[in-house]
This record gives sequence, C-alpha cells and structure tokens, in this order.
Amino acid sequence: MIARKMFPEGSIHHLIICDHIGDFLITMGYVNAFKVSHGIEALTIYVAPKMESLARRYMGEQDRVVCLNRRKLEAVLYLTTSHQTNDWIRKRGNLWIMEPTGHFNDKCFRFMLPFPGMTLRRIIQYGCLRLPEVAEFKPLPLNPYLKKGKEGGGRVVLCPTARAYWIEKVPLHLWEKLAEVLCGEGAEVYTNLAISDEKKTPLQGTKPLMLSLEDLETWLAPNDYMIGLRSGLMDFAAYLDCRQICLYPPKSGYGDFFSLDMLPQTRSRYIEYELTDNLEWDILEIMSIMKSFAAEVK
Repeated sequence: MIARKMFPEGSIHHLIICDHIGDFLITMGYVNAFKVSHGIEALTIYVAPKMESLARRYMGEQDRVVCLNRRKLEAVLYLTTSHQTNDWIRKRGNLWIMEPTGHFNDKCFRFMLPFPGMTLRRIIQYGCLRLPEVAEFKPLPLNPYLKKGKEGGGRVVLCPTARAYWIEKVPLHLWEKLAEVLCGEGAEVYTNLAISDEKKTPLQGTKPLMLSLEDLETWLAPNDYMIGLRSGLMDFAAYLDCRQICLYPPKSGYGDFFSLDMLPQTRSRYIEYELTDNLEWDILEIMSIMKSFAAEVK
C-alpha cells in the first residue's frame, strides 16, 4: 500500500490536506490547536504545490511541508472512501487525511444540511480534526511584505467559475451582462482565469487576471471588488482586505452550509447573494450592493 511507504509509523504525525482552498484554510487555521489537543510535537503536512508557501506561514520549528502532485494526492485522499482503509487510518494514530467529502460514501453533504448549525467548518473542526468547540483558530497570516494602506482600488474582479461539485454552471450571459454594465460605468474590470487556463479568454471588455494566490494577495487593494461564485477563492479573499460579493446559484440549498459567516476572524467586507434566475433583477441587486460598499468610504 502506497500509504505505508509514504507515511511510516512513529512519533511524527502526517496530515494530508486536499487541494480545496477553503478546506485548507480552515484546517490550517486549527493546526496549532490540533497539535496541542492531540499532543503532537512534530507534524508533517502534505499539500498541493499551490498551497506550499501558504502552509509555511503556519509552521512550527519542528514541522515541515511536503508537496504532493495531483496523482499522489488523489491516491492518498481516495483512502477515505473505504470503510476498511478508514479503520486502518484510525488505528495508525499518526495519520490524518483531510478530505471531508471522502468521509461520506455518496460524496455529497446534502443529507447533512438539515442538521442544526451544520457547516463545513464544524465538520472539519469536530469531525475530521476532533477538536473541541473552544479550539483556538488562527486566521491566514498575511504576507509580511504586504504594503499597508495601499492606495487606489475600485477595480472589479469577476470570478465566473467554481470547482464546487454542488454548483451548476451559472449561464454565461449573466457574467457578460454584468461585465457590460460595469465597463459601461467606467469600472476597470478583470476576469479571473486559472494560471493553467491559458487558452481561455476573459469576458468581453475585461482584462485577464491570472495570478497565484500569493500574487492575488499582493495585487488586491482595500477598495477592490471580488465578485464570484461561492468557491475556495472566496474563502481566500475573505482573509484579505477587499470587498466581496459571493454568489450562490438559485435554490442550491448550500447557502448556510458554505456561508462565509462560518469562517472565524475574516478581514474582507462581504455580502452573500443568492441568484434568482432573473437576469435583470440580479444585475440590479449586485450593482446595488457595490454602491452600498462605495458609500461606506464617503
């Protein structure tokens, strides 16, 4: 078994985190409390390459970070889909796999939505990391070289895609119309594109924005807007000094479960909005939210 070779038994604990940005930020926020609660002195954290530099911001002197490519990471995360391998992991005692969806055989959280107060953060804190309610959370440590009090801002970044399996594709015409309205009002508008999506083009009238998480952190100014579907990128932006409008598909049912309200100690000013399938109404509402943000600084 690959896990036996990669994660030997012993005093060093191994924490493997899936490549979802939100899951990563919640898990790492509790990493110090996790070590204290379970008496862990040395922790090795395994992450996707895009998370490596962020993970190092949380590290203790005896901890280390290891990058796993997509193939290896997926192979390890797959262990959580089997009752047999889950039992083996629990008996090991020094192996922790952070892949919340893998703990549910149907790969879906929907059956948990009616549970009072249930959120993704609670599943990670209580279920995956086995931490008490009072566990201390450390928000994303900001880049120490980040300029404070950056001037400018007012730029708009549209994020029309999301990897979340529960989000059905929002019609492109909503984003096209939103870009048209924003550009018509003289805004400087960007379309967020994954670094790997070199062949994709930005929305008409907008500029392409292809940045790593760390570069985005440096690029954003306090008065900039991030408008996008609920995704891990929205979790990351919630810990930056910016303005957010987080969109949910109509009647998705996941508004409470994934709400940014679940995140402790966020830094952004955000508003969450559930789309209605009425294009004109949704555009008016989004523009109204932006105006309310702008009024805050007048």
